[in-house]
Amino acid sequence: MRASAPTLVARTALWLAAVAALSGLLLLGRAWLDKAHIALAYVAVTLAASAFGGRAAGMVAAIGAFVAFDVFFLPPYGTFVVANPADWVVLIAFLATSLLAGQLFHRAEQRRLAESERAAEVERLATLGTEALASGRAADALAAAAEVIRAALDADVCEIWTRHDDAAAWVRAAPAVGANGATPPPLLDVAATDARAVIERRDGTTRLGAGIEVTHELLQDVGDPASLLVPLVARGHTVAVLRVARAAGLSFTPARTRYLRALSYYAALAAERLRLIGTAERADALRAEATAKDAVLAAVSHDLRTPLTSIRGLAHELAEQGDERALVIEEEATRLARMVGSLLDLSRLTAEAAERLTPGFRLPSSGSLSGEPNEVEDLIGVALQRVEGTAGAGRISVSLDPAHPLLLGRFDLSDTVRALVNLLDNAVQHSPPGAPVELGAGREGGEIVLRVADRGPGVPDAQRERIFEPWVRRRGTADGSGGAGLGLALARATAIAQGGSLRHEPRDGGGSVFVLRLPALDVEALAADD
Repeated sequence: MRASAPTLVARTALWLAAVAALSGLLLLGRAWLDKAHIALAYVAVTLAASAFGGRAAGMVAAIGAFVAFDVFFLPPYGTFVVANPADWVVLIAFLATSLLAGQLFHRAEQRRLAESERAAEVERLATLGTEALASGRAADALAAAAEVIRAALDADVCEIWTRHDDAAAWVRAAPAVGANGATPPPLLDVAATDARAVIERRDGTTRLGAGIEVTHELLQDVGDPASLLVPLVARGHTVAVLRVARAAGLSFTPARTRYLRALSYYAALAAERLRLIGTAERADALRAEATAKDAVLAAVSHDLRTPLTSIRGLAHELAEQGDERALVIEEEATRLARMVGSLLDLSRLTAEAAERLTPGFRLPSSGSLSGEPNEVEDLIGVALQRVEGTAGAGRISVSLDPAHPLLLGRFDLSDTVRALVNLLDNAVQHSPPGAPVELGAGREGGEIVLRVADRGPGVPDAQRERIFEPWVRRRGTADGSGGAGLGLALARATAIAQGGSLRHEPRDGGGSVFVLRLPALDVEALAADD
């Protein structure tokens, strides 16, 4: 730390007085003292001045000793004239030695101070790391980081402000000592949105930095600011804003500026940890809600099967007796039973898809999705037989990749047929009357790729993922068309549960293309399994 001007003047005057006192003592024994004794005495006092008074005091003491040596101890006494030219060598050597020694003392002191500052910086970083590791909760770790920063910068207030991605309101996540109230500072949005440091002067004006880095030159140019807002950036985006303030003004040395940059990095990691934990907690809550919803749907759907079977049976008997209304009841009951079955299958497939996405999952050797070797031609043939009644003969055109005459995949035939039928029915419903639906099959790398293309109205970009959610129906679906919005959800769940995928692509010229991918199988692998 630099000494103030009055302190520096007082030190210099004190050591100059010490030189004068030494000169008085030496004058008492001038008749018996040699030049070497006098020079050594002055060198000693100038070294002491450099060591304890600083470089300026040492230089002033050296010049004062040089003058006193010349005037009082080199003949003719009382003048600046030197009778013996050889005495100039003594004088110049004395002055050079004193000034050089003072400079060396100053450099040594500067190195000592720098090492002391670095040691303090390492200690604060170690303290911050210890506090973060010892804190079981992310909020506690963030509060500990704020307190370490406040102590390191000698600030009155240190606080860290965060906000969720879906919320516009700022939340003070980590108040430190001196933080009162919870009103966000007016410049938080500027610091976060522009990713720039914001400096508030004590006169009420502000200064924006060039970026998130706070440089010592910027702080020196501003002076002692009243407060400082620093955006905390992790993984390329601003996760929080750090604010430090001091009523008397924040004083920044190069070491403190380094502290601020280093500690801000740790604070950003702590804020990111808090954000990720919050996101995980919200995801867990949504997952638990979805699980409860699926359980209720499965239970209700299972309990509906028995009464629906009874209704269908009674309606069939009444229809055979000539009651036309019973035929309508039977058709609607059949439709409702089909919907209940789809709900049960969707619940089962969604659970199996979630298990597959769990790390360490392996496809079971037995179960609802057996993953047995099957030919794609068989899959397509069975699917076409099931949709011919609704689509019409020749409505669906099939093209196979000539480069792979034998397409083998590892998938459950029954569930995959139903998924492909859902895609074909969906394409037929959304295509203009008479427009063909194209079904293509091929292989890309280790995957079987099935593409179902239609000339329907297409799907807006914002809806491409939503159409795979249950109960969401594509634009252009007529009311009463028989769809409940479960077909695409079932098809995607079936694909994911078998290690594949299903996604939507826009078709050139208008329409949609649904791309179903399934694990492929080589003939050599099939022979090895046998």
